[in-house]
Amino acid sequence: MSGQRWASICLAVLLLGYATVAAINGLGRWISDEGDPHAPPVFPYDTMAARALATRSLVNNAPAQALPFARMALLGDPVDAQVVGLIGRSEILLGHGDKADAAFRVSAGLGWRDTATQLYWYSRAFDLGDADMAAQRLDAVLRQDPDFLARDSSFADLTASPEGRAALAARLAEHPAWAVKFYAPRDALTPELLTDRAEVVRRMPKAALQCADVAPLVNRMLQANLLDEGQDLWSRACDPEPGLVHDGHFRGLDLDGKGNVTFFNWQLPASGTVELLFDEAGNGSRTLDMRVNGGISRSVLRQLTILSPGRYKLSWAMPEQGPAALAALRVGIGCTADRGEAVAAQADPAAPGRAMIETAIDDTCRARLISFWLAPGTRVHISDVRLERVGA
Repeated sequence: MSGQRWASICLAVLLLGYATVAAINGLGRWISDEGDPHAPPVFPYDTMAARALATRSLVNNAPAQALPFARMALLGDPVDAQVVGLIGRSEILLGHGDKADAAFRVSAGLGWRDTATQLYWYSRAFDLGDADMAAQRLDAVLRQDPDFLARDSSFADLTASPEGRAALAARLAEHPAWAVKFYAPRDALTPELLTDRAEVVRRMPKAALQCADVAPLVNRMLQANLLDEGQDLWSRACDPEPGLVHDGHFRGLDLDGKGNVTFFNWQLPASGTVELLFDEAGNGSRTLDMRVNGGISRSVLRQLTILSPGRYKLSWAMPEQGPAALAALRVGIGCTADRGEAVAAQADPAAPGRAMIETAIDDTCRARLISFWLAPGTRVHISDVRLERVGA
């Protein structure tokens, strides 16, 4: 890693931790309102004052000013890894690579809880092409501070190579607390960076994958139009049922919405006028009991699926086969969940007790939303939802 990149990471650490250090050390009490504001009131053994002033100087991008304060702090606490780390930070920002290396070797020997020390050895491992060591050091940083400001840029560095992706996969397989930050990036990522993260997940043992953890990354990929990649990642992490519809028996549907973690899961649009209940079947399948109160039709159920052009039949078990019930339920397989793309259900002539729609899918979009709309005042029960291709 270049010195410039290390400097930016170092400053990110300092910016993140400065407020805490200042609060703990009572920086306002240490700095006089008159005279030289950088002179610690007690020298040379007022370690806390010197440490706070060194930190403040580094935050202000003044390493030449920080170094003497860090050395003062060391006089009072010569076996503190964080104090030695302050010297290392100052030296590297001054461009003194050899002196910084010497300081960080000392701080490493005093323990690994100093973030700057971890980052220095992360950067050295990166320079030497030791992806495993780099991943270990980044893991150590993130275990201490999952919100580390340079977190996402560090992920980008490490996931840029096959070796780095494999090394990071090994760390993620241990389920560290920071894993949620990897699966749910803080900032928008390019499709390339999302693909790199997905490749890390693919390298993890399948037994280490949890659908709810990986879901935010799957959804980000779908939003970035990485449809095949997102679906592949979802298939690996979430063990979907075979077929074009996932969970057609509603075994995994969560009525409070908390378990419906990806767009490939059934989604329940929020509305106070929609009543949804389950009727349990003995084989683990469930029937969804639906009713809409109020004056307008509501979207009651939807799911994303990826389809190629062709003719498709969507069908479901539904005991209400009268004209009024069939007319009240409109279903679409559109590029959006708009009711205008939905058509009225009809009885399935090939299967008594089932309802259906049949529709042609063009190449306008591959990501399609299966959407059920229900008119007010009608109660219907649906189960065993199936989607099949019936023609070109």
